[in-house]
Amino acid sequence: MVISVLVPTANRPAMLRTALRSVAAQTALSSIAEVVVIENLSDRESEKVCREFSQLPIRYIFRDPPIPPGFDSAKDALRYINSDYLAILFDDDWWGDQHLEKSIESHSFAPGVAASYGTCVWTNGEDGYLTGIHSSFVPWFAAENPKLNGKWILGISELLVAGLLKTSFHFSSLLVSRRIWETSLECIRDGNPFDTDRLISVEFGRHGNVVMDTTPRVFIRMHESQESRRIGGAELGQYWWNKTTEKLLRLAKESDIDLMQEFSKRMQSKSVSGDQLRGECDFSAVDHLDKVGILKKVPLYKKILRQTLPPFLRSLANSIRY
Repeated sequence: MVISVLVPTANRPAMLRTALRSVAAQTALSSIAEVVVIENLSDRESEKVCREFSQLPIRYIFRDPPIPPGFDSAKDALRYINSDYLAILFDDDWWGDQHLEKSIESHSFAPGVAASYGTCVWTNGEDGYLTGIHSSFVPWFAAENPKLNGKWILGISELLVAGLLKTSFHFSSLLVSRRIWETSLECIRDGNPFDTDRLISVEFGRHGNVVMDTTPRVFIRMHESQESRRIGGAELGQYWWNKTTEKLLRLAKESDIDLMQEFSKRMQSKSVSGDQLRGECDFSAVDHLDKVGILKKVPLYKKILRQTLPPFLRSLANSIRY
């Protein structure tokens, strides 16, 4: 497999250095045909950082004027990608040394693999501590009887279930066919500034299976200028969340997938309560699915029990399935 590594950067040379250092340390370094660093702000300091890595086939692209993140930026980046496969690494994140090797293995793990993701962990810096695994509950809930020490296969049904609940995967862990990436970009053309990674992972499912490696090998930095912060506040984020949800519901209908049945099957097979599902999801996603009729509401008597029982019995009541 020959891979282009795309590194979008925005005037953060110190963070970019960490990202490129992790690319240079990959055990599958021989599979990297090019590292395309695209600078999207008016400062060229990152170009000096790129020169520090003479062992990497880096091409530094300076955009003037810059292009806002989203469809236009992703579409423009394809002009500079020459390989059949694309791996993405944001400048503020970095990879463990086996990330690409294991991602390549994921593409031969199941038939018809369209894309693969690695498991990500949150951290506050290279010398910081790990604060948690990114969205680990949702792919586990969506996948069919997965083992924790392996790779999970998600088809279109599983990806829809996961996507309706939360943003399940991170771009910095993605390895995807260039052709599938280019085709899938059309799904984010509507200008949604928040849910591109949530939506496009489901779009991959229209082309084949998506494989997730459950061993954490990708590190996502938490910091104030992180792009994933909800610009404009929770109200605007909720608006776009619901818009994306409606789009996914239409996709399920077009694909003849009964989402109520899919959710019910998983909640029973994994013994997951509605409260647990609700607690793991962004923007009260389960409440929204209640509203549009995908999930049945928790019966009133269960809500009353949970409010009136003492704590040791309340936990028992919370385990009652839908």
